[in-house]
Amino acid sequence: MSDIHEQELESKLYILLKDFLELCDLVKFAKYKPTEEENEPMIDHAVQFVRETMIDMTAVDLETESRQNNTQNSAKNENNTKINDQQKVTNLEEIS
Repeated sequence: MSDIHEQELESKLYILLKDFLELCDLVKFAKYKPTEEENEPMIDHAVQFVRETMIDMTAVDLETESRQNNTQNSAKNENNTKINDQQKVTNLEEIS
C-alpha cells in the first residue's frame, strides 16, 4: 500500500482502497464472513475506485496509434532504403 500512497492517490481514494483490501484479506486469509452491511459499501467503494482511477482510453488509443504509425513508417523507410540500394547495385552492374 505504501507504493500506491506514494503515487499520490487522493486520500479519499486511498482510504477506499485500503478499507476494501483489508476486508478482502480478512475474508481470504482469516476466513472472515462479512455481513451484508459490511459487504455492500465495499462493493460500492471498489466500483468508485475503479471509476475514479480509470485511464482515459482515448489518450491511450492515440498513443498506441502513434507508436504503430512510427513502427510502420520505420518499416517503410527501411524497405525504401533496401530498394534504393538494390537499384544502385543494378545501375552499377549495367554501367560495368
